Amino acid sequence: MPMTRGSTSPLNNMSEVRGNRRSRSKSRAQDVQPSTADRVLIPNPQSPGEENESEREGGGSEGDGERRRSRQPMLLTLWAPPEDIALGYFLFVFSQNGPFNFLPGFLPALIEDEEIMQAIYAPALAALALYYSSPRLLREARSYYATTLGQTNKALSDPRLAVLDKTLLSVLLLTSFEALTFSGRSSPRNWNSHVKGSTNLLVLREAAHIDTELGRHLMYHASVAILANCTTYRLHVPAAFRHLQGHAVWPQRGATESLGIDHTRRHLIGLMMRFATMSASMNGMLATELVTKCVEIDAEAAALLDVLREYMPYQIIDVTTDSEELQKLTKGTEVCAYNGIIHKYQTRQDVRLFNSIRMIRLVLNEWIFCAFDHSLRGVILDEPQPGTLLSEKWNELPQEASLRAAEHINDIIASVPYSVELLPSAFRMTARSLIWPLAATAGSEVCPLDAKLYIIGRLKELARLHDFPQAKEAATMLEEGVDLEDW
Repeated sequence: MPMTRGSTSPLNNMSEVRGNRRSRSKSRAQDVQPSTADRVLIPNPQSPGEENESEREGGGSEGDGERRRSRQPMLLTLWAPPEDIALGYFLFVFSQNGPFNFLPGFLPALIEDEEIMQAIYAPALAALALYYSSPRLLREARSYYATTLGQTNKALSDPRLAVLDKTLLSVLLLTSFEALTFSGRSSPRNWNSHVKGSTNLLVLREAAHIDTELGRHLMYHASVAILANCTTYRLHVPAAFRHLQGHAVWPQRGATESLGIDHTRRHLIGLMMRFATMSASMNGMLATELVTKCVEIDAEAAALLDVLREYMPYQIIDVTTDSEELQKLTKGTEVCAYNGIIHKYQTRQDVRLFNSIRMIRLVLNEWIFCAFDHSLRGVILDEPQPGTLLSEKWNELPQEASLRAAEHINDIIASVPYSVELLPSAFRMTARSLIWPLAATAGSEVCPLDAKLYIIGRLKELARLHDFPQAKEAATMLEEGVDLEDW
């Protein structure tokens, strides 16, 4: 049965499994340690069959094939099955780059549920397949995805199972798989479906009074995806979801989390809701009303960035003057910096969080800049009433917005070397999180030409180094001058 408010264990709603499965799972929990991920991330010579498969299905130039071969694992020669190696990679490497960073803490309980493990294997094997450019691993990932999809659909048809933590976790893992495997310029229909499904699950869970520590992490993860989806497709935030957020209880700060992270979570969700509402309501809005609201939301976002800087400070390095600090940081690695400035963050999660808020501020200021002509969708041109505070600075607002936008563009670009060149090779997959902010930044009306050219070059480099098809597609669309696809 679902856990009620006040329950202390986050595991009561995990389904029990038979004794033989439990003993096998406990063995896996002991075996899958960070060292497992370390082993698999050491490049190994390639088995003949894998080389032929990579070249046959991956395609590309001779240089691309050689780069793929240098990363191919000898999974069949290792002591652990591919699933366990992928699990180690997902939990201790890949998840630390994204919204599943909380998952390793719940592994001892999750690993006893065979259905949950199959759900985790889908994105785990997909992430490992991307890292090694392995079609074989990707086929295995798709098999687990299909199994999990069937299990999840069955759970969703049962009101008792639909509200469990494991069901929402499975939906979010399916969403992650879709995000990992999506490529080309097609519409991400499956990703959208899973995100919309998570909205309904959150409402059902609220009605059932579900309150677990794992559930709070899942709610935050799902909420960010839901609001991002609303913003992308200019959808109004569902009323039930708004009500849910008004009663949300976020994860308590753990020993490893920065002081103030709860404050950040609450305010980021609130900021995203206001931003999504603006995006959906812009058509038919007066320019004065739009600018006023954008200025208010931008001030809120600026305050949130101040909180982040206080609790998660990052280092700013001028490559033209801080030669000693640069050498210590890069250890001789060549860094491609824009305007000579790079940022060094404490964690990979910090980069994502800072850039998410910077992107919101960039778009808000782009809207302000464009609200003074006919280039902003559906906004009706007008001017403020004489004698009002808005009228006194009305003519200066476009230039001020352009300058603020340029500041955020510079900060987003300054975060690129950290993910592309400064992280250990095992963690370079975090650079995938740069594709969307970089592409959206370069496509902005207020992005300077030299910044756009730098971004296109970096996207091409991401595609070359890590075989990210989305990076290549984004660079191509920017060069062609066409609108970015909704992915």
